[in-house]
Amino acid sequence: MKKAAALLLGSTLLLASCNSTPSTPQPETVSGQVKELSASPSGTITYSSWTGGAGKVLVSVEGKDNLVTADLTADGRFSLTLPSLDAALLSNLDLTSDLPEGCTGSLTTSGASNARGNVATFRVQAGKSGEIAPAGFQVRTSGGTLESVSMEGGLYVYADKAAGLSGRLNCTQDGVPVTGNINVQLQAGWNKMTLTLSATKQGGTLSLKTGSLPAQWLYLENDSALSLGQQSLNRSAAAQPVLKVAQALPFFR
Repeated sequence: MKKAAALLLGSTLLLASCNSTPSTPQPETVSGQVKELSASPSGTITYSSWTGGAGKVLVSVEGKDNLVTADLTADGRFSLTLPSLDAALLSNLDLTSDLPEGCTGSLTTSGASNARGNVATFRVQAGKSGEIAPAGFQVRTSGGTLESVSMEGGLYVYADKAAGLSGRLNCTQDGVPVTGNINVQLQAGWNKMTLTLSATKQGGTLSLKTGSLPAQWLYLENDSALSLGQQSLNRSAAAQPVLKVAQALPFFR
C-alpha cells in the first residue's frame, strides 16, 4: 500500500469496532478551502489565502490516477465525492498487534482480520500545482533555536470491512521517551484519520485516531510549508525518535 502522503504523515490506533459483518461502503463528500502557509522572521506560522487561482483538484489512489476531478475556485474552494472502490484497487491493510521496536505496551486488533483498503491523495492543478492535504504545523523557537515542533496530518482511508487496532505505547528511541495513543476505528467505506506528532528535547508524543481531520487544507509545495513544517520536523533531532515510532505503524510504513 502506498505510504501515506506528503506530510507524514502516518501511525497507530484504537479500533473499537467488533462487528466484522460486511456492509456496503458508501461514497464520501469532501469539501474544503486550500490555504497556504506563511511565516514571520521569528518563526510564527500563519495560514494565508490561496494565491494559485482557479483550476482543478485531482484525487488518486494506488492503482488509479485521477479517480476524481473537481473544480477549484479562485479562492481555493472545492467540493467532490469519493466513490466506493472496486476490489481490484484494494490491498491488505496489514493491521497488526506487533509493537514497534523499542516499545512496550499493547496493541489489540479488532473486527475483520482480512480487511482491505486504500488511501486517497489530493493535488491541485492551477497557477500553482502540487499536493494538498488536511494538515497543520506549529514551530516554536527561542533565540533562533528550535525548541519544539508539532504537526498533524489527515488522511482519507478506504476499507472494505470494519477493522482496527487500539492501544497505548511507551517507547524509548535513541534514549528519548515517546508515548503513543492509538484510537482508530475503520468502518466499511471512507474513514477520516489524523496523525498528530509533537516533539521537544525532553521527549515526544504521537496519536493516531479516526473520526476527524485537521481544520485546514494546506498547499504542501509552498517553500514556507516545507521549511517550517515538514523540513523542520524532518531535521529536528528531537523529532526523529517520534518519527521512527510513527513510521513503524500501519499506513505509514
